[in-house]
Amino acid sequence: MKGDNLRETLNLPKTEFKMKASLKQREPDMIKFWDRIKVYHKMLSEERKLFVLHDGPPYSNGHIHIGTAMNKILKDFIIKSKMIMGYKTPYITGWDNHGMPIENEVVKSDKEINEILSKDPLALRKDNVRKILRKKCEDFARKWMEIQKQEFKRLLCIGDWENPYYTMHPKYEAEELRIFAELVRKGFIQRGFMPLHFCAQCKTVLAMAEIEYKDKKSPSIYFLMESLPENDFPENTCALVWTTTPWTIISNTALAFNPDFHYGIISVKERKLLLALETLDRVKEELEFENFEIIRDFKGFELEGKKFKHPFYERVSVAVLADFVERETGSGIVHIAPGHGKEDFEVGQKYKLSVLSPIDETGRFTKEAEGFEGMDVDSASIKVMEILEKNNKLLKKGEIEHSYPHCWRCKKPLIFRATEQWFLRVDHLNLRKRALAEIKNVKWVPPATQQSIYNAVYERPDWCISRQRAWGLPIPAFRCKKCKKSFIDPDFILKLADIVEERGSEVFWEDTDISLPNCPDCGSSELEKEKDVLDVWIDSGVTNLIVLKQNGLPWPSDVYIEGPDQHRGWFNASLMLSVALKEKAPYKTVITHGWTLDEKGRAMHKSLGNVVSPLDVIDKYGAEILRVWTASSEFTQDVRISDNILQLMVENYRKIRNTFRFMLGNIYDFEPEKHSVPFDEMLPQDKYMLVKTEELKNKILNFYEEYAFHRAFHTFHRFCTLDLSSFYFDILKDRLYTYYYNSKERRSAQTVLYYILKTLVILGAPILSFTCEEVYQSLKNKDKESVFLETIEKEIKFKDDVLVKDFEFIMDLREIILKLLEEMRINKKIGSSLEAEIYIEGENEIINKYMEFLPEIFIVSEVKKGRPRHYELEAEKEDLKIYTAKSKGEKCERCWRYLEEVGKNEKKICKRCEDVLIKMGKI
Repeated sequence: MKGDNLRETLNLPKTEFKMKASLKQREPDMIKFWDRIKVYHKMLSEERKLFVLHDGPPYSNGHIHIGTAMNKILKDFIIKSKMIMGYKTPYITGWDNHGMPIENEVVKSDKEINEILSKDPLALRKDNVRKILRKKCEDFARKWMEIQKQEFKRLLCIGDWENPYYTMHPKYEAEELRIFAELVRKGFIQRGFMPLHFCAQCKTVLAMAEIEYKDKKSPSIYFLMESLPENDFPENTCALVWTTTPWTIISNTALAFNPDFHYGIISVKERKLLLALETLDRVKEELEFENFEIIRDFKGFELEGKKFKHPFYERVSVAVLADFVERETGSGIVHIAPGHGKEDFEVGQKYKLSVLSPIDETGRFTKEAEGFEGMDVDSASIKVMEILEKNNKLLKKGEIEHSYPHCWRCKKPLIFRATEQWFLRVDHLNLRKRALAEIKNVKWVPPATQQSIYNAVYERPDWCISRQRAWGLPIPAFRCKKCKKSFIDPDFILKLADIVEERGSEVFWEDTDISLPNCPDCGSSELEKEKDVLDVWIDSGVTNLIVLKQNGLPWPSDVYIEGPDQHRGWFNASLMLSVALKEKAPYKTVITHGWTLDEKGRAMHKSLGNVVSPLDVIDKYGAEILRVWTASSEFTQDVRISDNILQLMVENYRKIRNTFRFMLGNIYDFEPEKHSVPFDEMLPQDKYMLVKTEELKNKILNFYEEYAFHRAFHTFHRFCTLDLSSFYFDILKDRLYTYYYNSKERRSAQTVLYYILKTLVILGAPILSFTCEEVYQSLKNKDKESVFLETIEKEIKFKDDVLVKDFEFIMDLREIILKLLEEMRINKKIGSSLEAEIYIEGENEIINKYMEFLPEIFIVSEVKKGRPRHYELEAEKEDLKIYTAKSKGEKCERCWRYLEEVGKNEKKICKRCEDVLIKMGKI
């Protein structure tokens, strides 16, 4: 027999598992398969210990972005890894439906609403307009919720997609109102008046979590305020004041001095200026003072109560003391407008200053700001500077670039504006103190994030929970027409909640059968319903209190996972509300992942053209590659993505896929129950790989428990490429292809391949969900409908410490031999390693023990003891000498080994191959 005839006698691989995955075409069919067999629900059908990941709800206001995709994939890793470890892992997906992100999109894109608001920017306060807008927002949110659901499923994520929670659902709104009533009853909710960050574009106040800081160019001016004669200063003395917000001078009522600074009156250029002497060296450079004289000096505290004239109104501003006045910028004198700054307001409260805030809900000045009515703050700043210059009160005008608060939604700069709002009091009943204590009872991943949440809670002001918008859960508050006081009645809210559960929250602004409460201050029954809606951080902050209860799940949840902004956002809101109502944090573990950046480490912006869409990645490579990218990344740090990076992921995936394909191809005729070889009867190299597989299993399960998915994936990938492809598969090919098909040696190898494959498929399923399911469906004698219904035991099944120690020596020896063979190949002494034979000189117990298996392990035709007469290369290991020589034998036409016995056989095959052919009846 020769050529093709001999080839027909080989056990060559057979599999329908394709080398090319065609992910983007075939993944949707896998999703349909999971839906058809209801894999998620079957995962939950068995009695197991519960593990609950609570889903942080994304906004339903557009296509998912790469950060959202990474977040959802990480959640899927957690759910599936816990599932294969034997947990029941319910995953109730959710959406945040209320709030400005959705309302702004509708206002921007809807012609009807646009037309109404262009005529009257405050039309949102009208009941008929609000009703129209709310319905459009609901439709918009519902549409994008469905789109995002399909996009999340396309990421190969599983969950209860048919029964999600969403914050605009009437039952959710009703439960949220009941929670709100309890907060009111416990005294956490109160009405307050103070300046808050206000967005003129969005026409509402913002909470700290809704603010982002970006660089902004602002005016920088030094201006003068005249000292009144009663101060007993030298004639014509003026306070030198610096500001970057000229428009706030309109509402000035005081000047602040640091009590510990030294102040002086200097004579310069026919002017007498009062300023902090600590700032003089810098100020003289900025204002180009060449010659000056200090004619009076004071300690800061001596200036308290001094009076100054407003630069353009008939109004007196009083000198107050404040520690926040600094020497690094300005003149050491800060102008105070209590209606436009937190520190200004606080010092104003101390000194009982008037709080002027003549700006309406559109961000424009009212008639109270004489001469500025109808202007926005930028226009007002320009006019203020013009008036100061005209009145000879403007000493210098410039520009400064500094970090300034912006709205996280419309990206516009914010202003401080004093208004009446509803607040959650964070220090009531020691809430802040109790929340800080609870932080220490939670596991934070990575550990450094504990300080981030601690600082965020420690520093947060009272929580402004009211928003002057249309789309949200109404704050069921009333304003008394008689005494003008606002109030909230918890009993009324509870009655309202029962109706909201049936008809939705819109019912608050409609006529209901519920009798209205009387004013608690004056007893009047003449009330008007307020128009404000709840901050959406309340909506999402109570998800754990509502969703877990409604789905019969234990509280608190086991884990939360979101991005770093949620230390001020969802993590924070959930903590404060849970501690207020249940005395405990709503989570046992909190994981923070990083931001997604481009290849150069830059944030993604449309203007930079570096935005990577997950939908584009899926369309080009498939969702599995996006999952490989997520798993390859140290996600607790910022993660980079680009086409170049994704190409590397494709290559890593290809190697793993080929590993699976090799194993499938070589177990085509293997039936586990019928052909398995017991561990004790296996070849030592097969035993060794089973032990290594058990070690791998243990490592990966530990990594999964630590949420170290990048370590799990890289360990998995290395095992596939190094332990399997570069070693075990290489040495097995001869035994798998050329031994008799039912020989113990071949069945031993197949037993190991089957076990490794099944172990890898279950271990890899949380990450490589499509591919591992595809492989699992190709397995014979599989126990379950889906790989996601399998579990894996952490206990070690195969262990042999002596064998492992022996193979450490053998593998070191193999490394030396491979280098010698490669050198022979480079020198063109051999082509295939089978053309070589190895000689080992010296006594060694391990060599003696495994001598018959060494040719397979080293992939050479023969391994002999002693020193050859002729050899090509030599090396040493401990007391052994290793020699390589070109084989003196001839090539077996069937197995390609070079043996002297082949030359003596007229069939030109070795004795082993001849025996196989006889068994097969071929000769």
